[in-house]
This record gives sequence, C-alpha cells and structure tokens, in this order.
Amino acid sequence: MEENYGIFTTDGQRLAGNLQDESITGLAERLDESTASLFIKTSGTFVWLGTAVNVQKKGRRPDTFIYIEKTSWYGSLPPRIDLSYIHEFFERVADRLSSIDYGIRDLASDTAFIGERRGRFVSGLSGTGVVEYALGKTLLCKEVVCVSDDLSKSVDFVVATAEKLSPFLYAGFTIVVSKRSFRGADILVTEKTAAKADIRLDTETIEDTKWTDIYRTAGVLPQKPGMAHWAAERRSRRQIAERLLSDLKKNARAAGRSSYLESFIDSEEIEKFPCEKDGVTGALSVQGEPSTGKRNGWTPSEDDYGKWEVSEYDRMKLMDDYEQLMETRRKKRIKIITAVFVIFILAAAAVFVIVKPAGLTGFLPGFPVQTSPTSTSTPYITPSETIAQPEGNITIERLIASPGNIPEGLMGVSGTYNITTDSPQTVLIELTGSYDPLLSYYLMEFNTSGYSWDYVTGTSEYSEAGAMVVIHESGIYRIFTARTGPEENITDTNTTGGA
Repeated sequence: MEENYGIFTTDGQRLAGNLQDESITGLAERLDESTASLFIKTSGTFVWLGTAVNVQKKGRRPDTFIYIEKTSWYGSLPPRIDLSYIHEFFERVADRLSSIDYGIRDLASDTAFIGERRGRFVSGLSGTGVVEYALGKTLLCKEVVCVSDDLSKSVDFVVATAEKLSPFLYAGFTIVVSKRSFRGADILVTEKTAAKADIRLDTETIEDTKWTDIYRTAGVLPQKPGMAHWAAERRSRRQIAERLLSDLKKNARAAGRSSYLESFIDSEEIEKFPCEKDGVTGALSVQGEPSTGKRNGWTPSEDDYGKWEVSEYDRMKLMDDYEQLMETRRKKRIKIITAVFVIFILAAAAVFVIVKPAGLTGFLPGFPVQTSPTSTSTPYITPSETIAQPEGNITIERLIASPGNIPEGLMGVSGTYNITTDSPQTVLIELTGSYDPLLSYYLMEFNTSGYSWDYVTGTSEYSEAGAMVVIHESGIYRIFTARTGPEENITDTNTTGGA
C-alpha cells in the first residue's frame, strides 16, 4: 500500500510530510473546527485517516496540530478497518510527531485515551445491536448521528461499524468522532449536536425505535457472503442501497410483511437515495474539492489550461477512470472465456451422448448416477466446493462452519451451502451418512435476521445419491433429520423419500 501523510497547524500550514493541496488544507481546517478525534474517509482505492491532537514541544507552549494520512490500496487487498488498524494509526501519529520533537498531551482533551488504546484490543460495546442499526441506516443512504462523551467507546463504535463496511469501501463513506458537528459525515459521533440524535452510546440505546427492526435487518443482510462478494465490485452507493432494499422486500414478502415495509419506505423516504445523486456521492465532498458544477460538464476555456492546478481530486478521478476502463476490459475477457468454455462443454456433452455405451450413466463430472426411473437429464450439481454453473446462473459455496441454533430434536446430515441463484434451480446435495428410508429429512434455510433455521416448503426427493431439492432463492441451506430415529413428520412438506 502507498502511504502519504501531513502534519498541519490549525490554520493549514504544513509542518511535515508530503501531503499537500487545497483539499487537504481545507480538510485540516475542518478537523480543527470540529475538534475531530478520528476521521475516516474512503473513496475508490483511497482511505484517509485524520485526527486533531493537543501537543507540546519541550520549553514551548501547548498547541494543536492536525495529522492527516492518505493510503492507496490500488493493486492490493483493501484494508480491514478494525481496532488493530486504528491502534497502529495512532501509534504512527505519535511517532511522526516525535520525529519533529513534539509529544502528545491528549486527544480531544482526553488525557487517558492514548495510553488506554495501547493495551486494549477488545471493544467496550455490549452487543445491543446499535452497530447493525447504524450499518443498515448508512447503507440505505441515511445519515447516523450518535451522542457520546466517552471517547474510547466512541472510537470502538465507529471502528466496529467501519469493519463491517469493509466490503463496501470502494463506494465511499465518511465516519467522524468529534466534539462538534462535522458536515457531510455519514456516521457522526459527537459530544453535542443540534441535530436529532439516533443513538446514545453511553446507554447504547436507539432514540427512535419505530423502525429499529428493519434498520437492524438491513445491517445484518449485507454480512451474508453472497452480498459481500457482490458489493466488492460496486462503486455506487445507490447500487448497494437498491440491492439491499430489494433483499428487504424479498424477506418481507416471505414473512407476509410487505405492507409494513412499504410504510417504512414511505415514512423514511428511502427510495430517494440522497447519498448519491447524478452519480456524485455527497458524503465525499470536502472543502477545497471541485464543485458539483465542475464535476458535471464544466470545462475551462482553452486559455486557462496553462493555469489549471492539478488537485487531489483530479488525480483520484484519473485513477478511478483508469480502474473502470481496466475493469470493463477484464469483464469482457471473462465473458468471452466463459462463452468459449460453455460451447466446449456442450460440444463434449453432445459427443458423449452420441458415443457412450448403453447403460453407462453418471460419467460426466457434476452429474449424479441414475438413482430412479424418474431421473431426467437435468444437470444436477453435487456441491463439494465452490461451483459456478453459467447456464443455470447458480453458484454453490460450501461453508467451512455451519451457523448454530440447530432446531431442537434435529441434527444436520449434510454440509452447509451458501447458494446464490437468480431463478429456481434443482440441486443434488450429498448426505453425510447412509440414506435411511425410515427417517424424515428436511431442507432448511438459515434466517440471518432471526438467526434461526426455517423449513423450506416444497417436495424434495431423498435417496442413496443424496437430497434432490429445488432452491427457489439465494440463501444458506442444510439438510436435517430427527436425532432420535423414525418419528412423525415435523412438517407436511419437504419429506419425500425415494430409493
């Protein structure tokens, strides 16, 4: 990763480091005005970290300096903004101030904070769901304002939220811990605010509880592996919000709560998507960056080109445009390779069907042996690793560990699979033991909002070859049976046995 930094006075004068342009100077002034303890901003492949610290040089009066650091992860994995990452940031702040003979007196008038952080890597949050609430609200393009006078707890909260935002960093977010308000922050934790507070961190309570359940669900859904993988290549916050809203609607229909969700959407004006208008992400604007007019169609006259100063925004925009071009080319290559591969497989299958000896079945990889007279030529997939079936638009990933909360009286008799599909698909899932026709078997889906396993309705067939089931939508699936042997069916569906 490429890393640049700058140490500035409160009026924007640079004292050390190689980070300098108009936007950075303006940002330094804003961090001073708000007395920001921690500033986190992501955009494309860049991450900015900043803080205002009270310092003192031996024999000099105390002063306030602004430290800003910019990291580019272009060409490498994005950073995981966890507690360790933030601890290392504050250690770099102390080391680089020490290099110009300054020591840190305190951070935002909290004299114990720096010493506390060096020895503590465990969040002080009690797990009341405020992080999921903030995450869901942010991804649905709503600003989150928290009130807290405990600096250590404030940092724990924003770091816990930023860590869950890791798959979405490219789309751009701004998170700030400060004494006063900070305009443009997606998540703001402050001691005092004139705005309505969403969360009070001292008690970890949500002020307006009317839509708490939906916002928390919106914070849980993006943590599913399929959503995180999808979001990694999305650069638009609007795209992420639209996908999340689509998943919420799908869950609401399944639970018979569509009218409740529609009331939420109308009341909170969710579909306006204020975080991104006309392709411009509002939360990324900082003082000193080009205005919206310059971004959307404005060009200087020909005589002005020699006077034009290259700002940080210009350099970042050029890098983003280049990455988009490379991504478009990569996707075109993948489509061509996929098409050639599919044609090859179809040709090979056609040749095999023509020349294979009579009675020989189950030869092609991914196709089961014939298990009953009712078997067809449908290409059922036996998942044992991550499998993508281009023609069927389905991806099956075997999870290393299964979610808990197994229903009482049942036990798992298959692996756990994260299945992503855009249409109903038939799948053959291998059983971990021998098939017993006297037992009842059940296909169940893990409910991530309720952290429980739910029965999947529909008829499935079970045999020595495995469980042949129909997957209607993306989710986490597993086959279960009763622990105590043969007994009455738990549900009237999904229990058909077959030899």
